[in-house]
Amino acid sequence: MSLSKIFAGRKKECEVWKYFEHIASNNTSKCLVEDDKGKECGAVMSGKNPSNLKKHIQSHHAAAFRELAASEESRVAGKRKASGDDAAKPTKCGNQTIGQCLARKVVFWESTSQEHVRRQEDLVSAIVDTGYPTTMVNNAKIRAFCSSLDPKFKLPGRTCIT
Repeated sequence: MSLSKIFAGRKKECEVWKYFEHIASNNTSKCLVEDDKGKECGAVMSGKNPSNLKKHIQSHHAAAFRELAASEESRVAGKRKASGDDAAKPTKCGNQTIGQCLARKVVFWESTSQEHVRRQEDLVSAIVDTGYPTTMVNNAKIRAFCSSLDPKFKLPGRTCIT
């Protein structure tokens, strides 16, 4: 086996590697957890997927799994703290479901933003080119239609267009 294959891939950052040894020659991972008598588990699993290795630890070595979970949690918390990551802060959604987060109030484009100004200019151009009255922007069906096309675009009233 070539050296490039042996050293290829990302650095093994997962805490589970304290309990396993990867054997690159046959792409397997061997469990190194010792029982109370000092006997090594020695279970061999194909591949090196940390999730599969954690499952083995969880189902066969309860004490080691508790230690693994605690060390991974502290590692993740340390990374968040070190990077100043906003992920450690509560989100606006809090403990809501995804549906509740998506259903919350839609944020509109700022009236001075390029996106809003461009859409408003396109609307005025369409009204002028078609000859329709400017009062059509007050129609509930037109407002609903424009909102379905771009929920962030707040359709201006008739007085803003004239």
